[in-house]
Amino acid sequence: MSPDFTVQNQPDSPMNVLCICTAGEQRSPTAARLVRENYGHEARAAGVHPLAFQALTQRDIDWADVLLFMNEAEDRHHTIVSQNFSLGDKKAYVFDIPDIYPRDDPELAKILSGKLNEIFSNPATE
Repeated sequence: MSPDFTVQNQPDSPMNVLCICTAGEQRSPTAARLVRENYGHEARAAGVHPLAFQALTQRDIDWADVLLFMNEAEDRHHTIVSQNFSLGDKKAYVFDIPDIYPRDDPELAKILSGKLNEIFSNPATE
């Protein structure tokens, strides 16, 4: 699932962005940090596994305006979530980033930043 539109950053009205991976420990917390720091939106991380650091709940999904799935090809994040939760009309993106990077790894941050820039067209300035 590739982005089919761009979300405009509105600093006066930040969006709620939910970053989803398997365990909620590596990729999604890194993505959530980048969203908060670089785009000024609220962001949380959660995992699809029942024993995830922060296990995904319907309440998390209901909170979110945008869903960012870290991997579908290998981890089936979007499939698992769509089969077990009500997504409604949430904006959703799948990045297909493999689970090989530690949290805040510079290469992971670089990959995520490129993908986030495609979605959030107007990064917050420092």
